[in-house]
Amino acid sequence: MSTETPPVYYDIVIIGSGIACTSSLRQLLDRLQKNEKPAAPLRISVIEKDREFWTGLPYGCRSSVNSLTITTLGEFIHPEDKKDFISWLESGQIGWMEHIRRNGGAPAAAWIYNNAGIIAAHQWDELYIPRFLYGNYLKEKISTAIETTGRLGIATVQLITAEVIDLIPESGSPSKGASLSNASYKVILEHKDGSTGTLGAGKVLLTIGSPPVKYIPAPAPGTDPGKERRQPDYLSVNDTYAPGLEENLKAIGTALSAITDREKRNILVMGSNASSLELLYMINYRTELRDLINQICVISYSGLLPHRITPNEHPDYHFRHLLALKEKRIFTADELITTIEQDVAIAYGKGVHIGDTYYQLSDLVVELQGLLDWDQQKRFSNIHGMRFTKLIRRAGAEYRDAAEELSSRGKLEMVRGKFLELVAAGDHAVQARYTSLPEGKTLLYPLPFAGVLNCGGFEDLPQSSSRIISNLIARKICKVNSTDRGFEVNENLEAAPNLFINGPLLGGIFNKQLRLWHVENAKRIHTLALLLAEFLSNQ
Repeated sequence: MSTETPPVYYDIVIIGSGIACTSSLRQLLDRLQKNEKPAAPLRISVIEKDREFWTGLPYGCRSSVNSLTITTLGEFIHPEDKKDFISWLESGQIGWMEHIRRNGGAPAAAWIYNNAGIIAAHQWDELYIPRFLYGNYLKEKISTAIETTGRLGIATVQLITAEVIDLIPESGSPSKGASLSNASYKVILEHKDGSTGTLGAGKVLLTIGSPPVKYIPAPAPGTDPGKERRQPDYLSVNDTYAPGLEENLKAIGTALSAITDREKRNILVMGSNASSLELLYMINYRTELRDLINQICVISYSGLLPHRITPNEHPDYHFRHLLALKEKRIFTADELITTIEQDVAIAYGKGVHIGDTYYQLSDLVVELQGLLDWDQQKRFSNIHGMRFTKLIRRAGAEYRDAAEELSSRGKLEMVRGKFLELVAAGDHAVQARYTSLPEGKTLLYPLPFAGVLNCGGFEDLPQSSSRIISNLIARKICKVNSTDRGFEVNENLEAAPNLFINGPLLGGIFNKQLRLWHVENAKRIHTLALLLAEFLSNQ
């Protein structure tokens, strides 16, 4: 494994080094060891623009040592990997527990206290693990695989720190002993110093993760009479994980500490997804930060955080209208999503929460999807799939209970609405204009905000600020699928000849083999990596 100047040509170039890369490369190297030894080692390059290889954002240094999996380990990890990972956890338990104690502060102390009994009983399936542990496990596994295949003369892997900004199709095709003259793609790199470089690739695997987050425009300069027009001075965090979650938590504390009037120490969080919930968890267990805050306002379309995962308290609950739809047998995708929302609303009215009935509802919806014809199945997947996912989002008790504690202290308000714009509101402050839902009224939230944190989701691909994504679209190498969240691919996960994809950019895949409206969890990415290993290893 080397990070020196690359040669001209690679058999496989992997763009991005997060979990989709790591899972795919591990499976590929494992498969190569089982195949007949090649005449010459397969040359592989992994190109990463950020400072850390193999973990990506969720499992690496940009998250916190206190960041947890959103579901239990039993749900989170692929069955093929679970035994090895649990063995890794148990063999290194003394070391990683001490690391958490030393570096995690109050959130870590609470996590250790809450989970001591589960850990002692080795009930790993029930645990919401600190995500960095899985990242460390991946790094060890991939390093071992690279060393082994290199020593056996099967494959060499070179790491390159740079950003891939463009791919240019070439006329050649990959073959053993190939050179730049018969590469499938010319890969254009930009290094940290702004210089560019070029290399050839027989095959390309795109694993760059999710597109950039949607940017929140700054408000127009203030227009108070007698004051100079200028941008309001407030904390704006458009990506809570850039440069890192811990850095941004410190920035919140610094910004609020500079404000003497407690009533103005308010934070606006855009979006109510898992990242938003993680942020609330981090704030709640940092007493000094929590006490600084007057109020946190979360604005989102649903006005709801992910549902708390609890033992099933309603095993016999019946979704009456969905069951009637099943008896009807002929219905449309639009009828299905409307009926789902109707039955969920009824369940809420009876005090039944989706966290309690998740599996009954999910299994029933899968069964009903199967009754739709092909076109209607595709419509449900591509048009309504994410709508359904947002309706049934879940999170572990620790995350969800932290939000409830903030709410009980009067520090958290959930607002259901569509954000419109930020408005200048004097020194160190902005206000938020939004459309209330379902009423449709345009409102200005009454409190000023000293900080705005964006957890509102990712850009659609046609409007992406990512240079590699926009260039792939502009060159018509890749076609955006009907969800606007992913690229169209064939059953070999190819978006173009010898250009493969794994990870979130497969969102909206729909073919005879795979029907997935989002591809963001570790288990699903691992499953896709098993398929990719076959396609990438074929010469």
